[in-house]
Amino acid sequence: MTVATNSMKKAGYPSGKYTGNDDLLLVTSNADPGKSQAQVAQAQLEKLGLKVTLRTVPQDSMYTEWCQVPAKQVAICGDAGWFKDFLDPQSMLEVTFKGSNIVKAGGNNNLAQLDDKQVDAAMDKATGLQGAARLDAWGNVDKMITATAAAVPLVWDKTTLIWSKDVNGVANEYYDTIDFAFTSLK
Repeated sequence: MTVATNSMKKAGYPSGKYTGNDDLLLVTSNADPGKSQAQVAQAQLEKLGLKVTLRTVPQDSMYTEWCQVPAKQVAICGDAGWFKDFLDPQSMLEVTFKGSNIVKAGGNNNLAQLDDKQVDAAMDKATGLQGAARLDAWGNVDKMITATAAAVPLVWDKTTLIWSKDVNGVANEYYDTIDFAFTSLK
């Protein structure tokens, strides 16, 4: 709380707490772990003076009826996630943070609705590069996005993977679970 309060002071709130009247809508899955995580987030944000309305909905409608619909004015999309399409930073960052990807409804994957011309220009430049220069440029884009606080990353849950002694178990590092496509019996 000390760090958060100091950050609020730096943001112009002398008491370290939000003093406005805005109500933030936090939409999340109605099942755990998303529901529990959102309740913790709500409690922490309220300690900083923010007013948070928590709405829990089925996971599929969280995206299609709420988080991907700008008109719903969802300030926080609780347990939304995005997986890379291929091993390149562009597949994680452009779709989810480029301003031109904000659409009124249906498939709006820029949930934060970040529309920052400097970030977009840096993405355009990074797209045309190759090799180490490309990775460095996308790393810079990532830093720019992080500086806007458009999204707060959630560290992966710790998952224990167990299989019996007669199983050749293979972990899928992408999903942090057992990879049934490659797991077999001994």
